[in-house]
Amino acid sequence: MLRKNGTDINFASLDEKEELEGYYRMDKYFPVKLDNTDFEDYSSLINYFTFGNHASSIRYRDIIQDISTVKKATGTFGASVNSKDVMNSIGFPRIVSYEKNVDKGKPLQYSYVATSDGNNYHYRYSGMGLVKVDANNNQVTTPVKGNVPDAVSLEEYWVNDRHYPTASIAYGTYSFSDGSTVSLKVKIESLDEPVKRGNGRITFTVGNTDRTTLNLMGGYSVHMDVAGMHYSTPMRTLGNNEGIYFTEKNSKTNNVPYFVSFQTDTKSSKVKEPDYIDVFEIKEGNRKNLFPPIWYEYGPIYDGLNQHKNRELYGEDEKERGEILPFKDPKTQRYIDGVKNSHPAWMFGYDNMTIEPGDNVSFGLTVKSTDIPDIKYPNVEVKTHVSVIEKPENILT
Repeated sequence: MLRKNGTDINFASLDEKEELEGYYRMDKYFPVKLDNTDFEDYSSLINYFTFGNHASSIRYRDIIQDISTVKKATGTFGASVNSKDVMNSIGFPRIVSYEKNVDKGKPLQYSYVATSDGNNYHYRYSGMGLVKVDANNNQVTTPVKGNVPDAVSLEEYWVNDRHYPTASIAYGTYSFSDGSTVSLKVKIESLDEPVKRGNGRITFTVGNTDRTTLNLMGGYSVHMDVAGMHYSTPMRTLGNNEGIYFTEKNSKTNNVPYFVSFQTDTKSSKVKEPDYIDVFEIKEGNRKNLFPPIWYEYGPIYDGLNQHKNRELYGEDEKERGEILPFKDPKTQRYIDGVKNSHPAWMFGYDNMTIEPGDNVSFGLTVKSTDIPDIKYPNVEVKTHVSVIEKPENILT
């Protein structure tokens, strides 16, 4: 039992039955590998899930180690689990990639890398946010805390393997702008359905530690900076409200093809999917905040320009896969065709999360990072060593 801000927090109440069976509690922090077994012979990248910042000093030779043999920390890799370390922000889980067999190879990243003290807003304003609302989900009652590392704490860290983990669970807390606290669990894991191809899932579980019903809206946002290409990576739609993706023929960091997608399908009936996607450009009035403007204020959510009740995913259901999402006017919330979104950011939004006392809710997304080109198989049966797939989908999604 943890006592935080006057609140008793029981992390076990956030778990499924026997969920921690086969997991090991760690006193040091390590990223976890995304399983890419079925494309291992074709891919030149190796991918890892991590929390918070991932310093360029963490090289390929470091990341592939048996974690039980690591004696000295390199950046956050192997660092002590510390609830106050802003670099290990469990509110910002993400993927980092490395070119295989390049001993001193640097990480290929799709989001902004933090400064040495983690104080730059490009890093601190990406990740998960929560806002309290009234029972009708119409009014903000407690604004979001936009500085993500300041809102979360890391109290416990567990992995599913002592040597080469492919899943981890972080437990901690989320603090609102009024100082109130909820329990938080963040799980990052490889997905192996239908095949092992580098897909992963991020799941946030929030527990109500209060004696009254809690009504929330949530978001997960990212300030994009694909491999250091800060102003030149277009944001594209997966189509059919499936999410967004970014692709480069030759990444600036590693000079290899690179693709990353963020998908609304959580592949789990127990993990709430996004209700909408918010896309915008960092250069909108030198914008720093990565959550809806109304989330930072006390006031109505569904009036005037801040309206987002029952909205579609900003018309992405009407766009075809691969179409570049243009600049969206911050006032009208409408796309302006022909105007390039040269510095994109985005947020998945989650509405109507009501949590009774002692209960919890889970929400999340799936993500994929790869260098394998867009391959479309013919309409035939394809056999692998793990399963038989009829009419296989595009491997990028």
